[in-house]
Formats: sequence, structure tokens, C-alpha cells
Amino acid sequence: GERYSKWFNVIYRSISGSKVLFMGCYGLGISRLLAVCMEYLTRVSFPDKSKDQITQLRWPAQIAPYSGAIVLQKETAKDSVSADELKSLLDTIQSGSINLQLPGDILVDDRKELSLGRKVLDQSRLGVPWILIGKSQADGAYELIDVYKDRSCAVTLEEARSAFSEPTMFDTSSLPSWKYPRNESNISEKNVHI
Repeated sequence: GERYSKWFNVIYRSISGSKVLFMGCYGLGISRLLAVCMEYLTRVSFPDKSKDQITQLRWPAQIAPYSGAIVLQKETAKDSVSADELKSLLDTIQSGSINLQLPGDILVDDRKELSLGRKVLDQSRLGVPWILIGKSQADGAYELIDVYKDRSCAVTLEEARSAFSEPTMFDTSSLPSWKYPRNESNISEKNVHI
């Protein structure tokens, strides 16, 4: 219509005189662009599944709501992380990156009532690209799950920081696999107990 044309005084001149420009507005906003990006990548990531069978989201790394997630063991687990260890873990991962100085960029899943497997499943469904299993570590090795490649590997905190700060550049193919394989069948709904 002419709603915004009149307001901005946008006119054009023709042989018959000046007229207010008639505009078309298609409402292609940011929320619609986000939905299209997410829907497209999700469908492309699961080519063998129907739309109704897909239970996980896939985001472009640049617009994912979180760079990664740290999933904590229950407090009763022998290798659970204390508050001081969690702060140290977050400080190490966030060091040296302006992108990770924003609050909320790394999701910490510390829900007490859920099992580790259920938390990993929930983060995978949200489309968080990287999941670090937060355990009290004596040997310095952590489990990092590359959700988009369905791969679990052993990493140092520095490697985890690289994955969170450079999600499109970090490659897990050269890293050793985690000692206990984790794949979609291990964390499917039927195998996860709350």
C-alpha cells in the first residue's frame, strides 16, 4: 500500500505528474529467517527421516542460541563437579574469546532430578552443537559430544574451548573417541531414565 510511502514522502514523477509510490511489503522478518534456517538445516541433517520422525534441531553455528552446553552429573555421582570446579571450568572455556564473554552463551545444565543421559538428550534436541560432560577429572580428559556429527571424543579443556569459540572451524575427526561410545541409540527416549 501507501502507508509507509506517504509517511516517508516517497513519490515518483511520471508524465501524468507526481504520485505516491505503491509499495509491497512481504514481512520477511528476523523470526521468519531464523525459522527457515533452522527448518532447512534440520531437514538436511536427517535425510532418511520423515518430518514427523525428526526430534532434534540443527542451527547454523553462527545463529545457534548457545555455543555449547556443559552437562553436569548428579550431585550424588562420585565424579560430580563442585561449584568451585564448575567456576574454574567455565573460566577456562570462556578465556580468550570475546564471543564467550556474553552471559548465557554457554548453557549449564545442572538440573538435579534428571540423569546425565536425559540431559544430553535434551541438549541434542535443542540443537546445541557441542556438549561437554562436566565431571570432576583427575586425568584432565573430558567427554565432548559433537552433536551434529553424532560423535563423542576425549578432549582437554583447551580443545573444548576451541570447539565452543570456533564451532565451524573445530574438527573432531583427529581426536580420540571417548572410551564409552555414545550415539543416538544410547540416548534415545526408551533408554533414558529420569
